[in-house]
Amino acid sequence: MPEFDPTTVPPFPVVTLDLRDDSSITVNGAPVDIGMDGPPTDAGIAAVAQIARDHGLEAIRVRATSPDGTHLMVVKADGTPYDITPPDTAAADGGKRRRVVVGGAAVLAMVLVAGGVGAVVFTTGSEPAVVAPTAAEPPGYLANLPVLAPPGYGQKAAWSVPVQSRSTPVLLEDGRVVVVDNDGNLAILDGATGSVTWRGNGGPTGQAGIHATTVENRPVLATAGSTALTLWPLDTDDSARVPGTSVDIKATGEVSYLGSAPLVTLSDQTIALLTENGVKRVDVPVTSTAILATQDTAIAANAKSWWTIPTAGEPVKNDLPGPRGVDYDPTLITAADDTHLITVWPTDDNATDLVNLIDLETNTIVAAAKVPSGTVRDDTAPIHSTTGTTLTLGGIFIDYGEEPQIVAVDEVVPAVIDGDTIYGTQDREPVVARLEGDSFEVAPFTTLSTDDTTVPAAVVADYAYVVAEKVDSTLLYALGREDERDDR
Repeated sequence: MPEFDPTTVPPFPVVTLDLRDDSSITVNGAPVDIGMDGPPTDAGIAAVAQIARDHGLEAIRVRATSPDGTHLMVVKADGTPYDITPPDTAAADGGKRRRVVVGGAAVLAMVLVAGGVGAVVFTTGSEPAVVAPTAAEPPGYLANLPVLAPPGYGQKAAWSVPVQSRSTPVLLEDGRVVVVDNDGNLAILDGATGSVTWRGNGGPTGQAGIHATTVENRPVLATAGSTALTLWPLDTDDSARVPGTSVDIKATGEVSYLGSAPLVTLSDQTIALLTENGVKRVDVPVTSTAILATQDTAIAANAKSWWTIPTAGEPVKNDLPGPRGVDYDPTLITAADDTHLITVWPTDDNATDLVNLIDLETNTIVAAAKVPSGTVRDDTAPIHSTTGTTLTLGGIFIDYGEEPQIVAVDEVVPAVIDGDTIYGTQDREPVVARLEGDSFEVAPFTTLSTDDTTVPAAVVADYAYVVAEKVDSTLLYALGREDERDDR
């Protein structure tokens, strides 16, 4: 069996072991029962080892603290501890025994053995405390992004991790990031640190993407094949890899995620909904098209009407609000969320289209705008901001929140949106477009000549996430906020 290498232990999670000046000890803030006979640190290390076992980890990193200093450790699930204090700190005292003195009591001391890493021992003494090293850094900290960072974000990463080359990160509403790791398994990373907070067994195959949605009111990750969906629940407390559950539709269909639940469109005016009682096939009114699914209904529409379709019972028909005096059918009907439809109508002048935002709860048009014809194609899908109520649809921006608004974004091909800021390309050059009043101000990533066309894969207020090749690897880089520079 190969010798255990503590430096290979992932940088997160990190357990905090705190030895206090009264010889009491806590692990992650929770008091540890020391017992009558054993030293405090034995009990602390045993508690850390139990955390590793609870999380299914072979070993876990530890930040051991006292009022006089800090040391970095690794503790295996069997209770074996290792000192991983950086070598430059060890060189400062010639590799001698280091001690953290707390009131003259028995304390934790790290012993560095020439040619290797020694174990943790207990000792007494009154030697001065050594300077504490810093806590473990996130993975890929300060890695240089090999392509242009979007304006307002740093060129060096807050963290970076390897991902599969076809992996497109997905932002969750809580700020975490879904990726496919190098082994083809799903993982969810803390958006600020890159630490793994959830692991799935398996992932999407081929060109299938991954989507965050809900089924039976449970948050899941979903991917679709031709006749089945695979779901990974996100609300499990199991610390092991979460297996995917295959849901057989028993027919070929197309899956969309415009609503809060997956919508499976089959042939012959039929859809499939995922309910508490399994897959339920439901009829769609003739001439209409199913648009979205919620937890217990579907929405369908045509040029004149829209329907609420329950899983049991008859559909409820409503008039579809549309522009006055227009005899054409809409070129596109899509959805912003469960309660808002978007319709795109041609006009008589052939140069402009009319875009309407419809609130289904009041069945009224709450925003409308004319945009250049062709700005939205009939197969365009919305790109949502992760937080907030904004999206792009082709070359238009839509706010479907409390102050609805529709604005054209001239000649920009959006890739990702964060609030009212859009990142995309213009004439194949990466640009950022910011809403100023009722129009967008567009600026390039750089004024220098470059062949770089990379745009971020996801953006939230504090971080931009960029997937880029680095020699023989594909990495996801998390870039923190910084002041925009004038020399780009």
